[in-house]
Amino acid sequence: MVKIKAFLGYSPPKSLEKKVPSPPYDVISSEEARKFAEGNEQCFLHVNKPEIDLPEDTNPYSDEVYKQAKINLDAFIEKGYLVKETQPQLYIYAQTRGNHTQKGYILLASIDDYEKGLIKKHEFTRKDKEEDRTKIINIQNANAGPVFLSYSSKQSLDDFLETLSKRDPDFDFFADWEGERHQVWKVSDKKIIESIQGEFDSVPALYICDGHHRMQSAANVAKMRKAEIEKNGGTVTGEEPFNFVMTVVFPHTQLAIFDYNRVLFKQKKKKEELMEFLKQSFDIKEVEKKENVPDNTITPPHYAKPTEKRVFSMYLDKKWYYLHVHKDKVDESDPVKSIDSQILTEQILTPFFGIQDLRSEKNIDFIGGTRGYQALQNLVDKNDAQKQNDEISVAFGIFPVTMLELMNVADSGRTMPPKSTWFLPKLLSGLVVRLIEN
Repeated sequence: MVKIKAFLGYSPPKSLEKKVPSPPYDVISSEEARKFAEGNEQCFLHVNKPEIDLPEDTNPYSDEVYKQAKINLDAFIEKGYLVKETQPQLYIYAQTRGNHTQKGYILLASIDDYEKGLIKKHEFTRKDKEEDRTKIINIQNANAGPVFLSYSSKQSLDDFLETLSKRDPDFDFFADWEGERHQVWKVSDKKIIESIQGEFDSVPALYICDGHHRMQSAANVAKMRKAEIEKNGGTVTGEEPFNFVMTVVFPHTQLAIFDYNRVLFKQKKKKEELMEFLKQSFDIKEVEKKENVPDNTITPPHYAKPTEKRVFSMYLDKKWYYLHVHKDKVDESDPVKSIDSQILTEQILTPFFGIQDLRSEKNIDFIGGTRGYQALQNLVDKNDAQKQNDEISVAFGIFPVTMLELMNVADSGRTMPPKSTWFLPKLLSGLVVRLIEN
């Protein structure tokens, strides 16, 4: 049911496999990008964070930045930092971090499928970010970074991933800045590509994991170009290059979503009031302090991490607690209300702390699981040291969302609770670039 395509990608030569790739544009600030790319003119941040080549006071959303993005991408191709394939390819992309490995396909997905709802989203986009990516895609005429998608695991497609990655990879390197191994295998055999396309024909839907703004922006560019063609009397078939976007598609069973936790500070409440309130909806148990046992996973171990859903960790006044939510407080039939982060919001954050909108609340931090529970503890202790007598700080640890939960929400046409998903590893930019060309 979903349409995918091979394409003529642009990749670094083998000698630059570690010099060109960079973190995605949206996980690194302009200041961090300048430092990261310093002394390396081949770093892809020159392409997807082009403000680093302009004065530091340059507005990152100015026309000057978008023009620089085009200049830098053209220069990467002219200088041979990115080299065009000689025939259409699919790619197998493997990422390994700690004891976790995930393999997926780099391919083109259909904008029409997105518009029809066959490529499903789970969050809203922000207009400012959407406009930014729309401009840069249109001006560069390229997909400089892929959209991160998933499909419901299908044995035949999963088997292709394993079979095609048995030979030596075309790229194989460690990204030192994140401690991850990245491997890429190019697939150019027409019969194999046709077989993979045939298997995707029966995939009912794809799910956006990360890159909602990139996906919507690619759709915006397609609409603009379609309108221009029709304005001039032409027709659009859906097969035009602008009607496709570069993606990486993983089976859902290989993906890892990590905990995304909350720290509240300078809250005008008292500890005794909070503990009394919690008794209405939770069984509370103080966590016995013990040694953290390393488990070779991506996130740091901690004795107070919950080991199952419907259990939250809470750090308050130098102590950790487990909060077991009462069954009658959870609507298991609702795909959104049954997600632990939403339960925390509805049972504690809104009714007790008065938090109505997580995105706009000032006195709250969201901490990705890779920073560990010690980071939560440190933030609370730091704020406790500066608090007034009528204030408290508190951290809540949440059991990670599952891919099935995310897919159920997307299938229902609704959106995930804010700050619920923390995907790792992140997709590198600059491994494969796609120009929107005939």
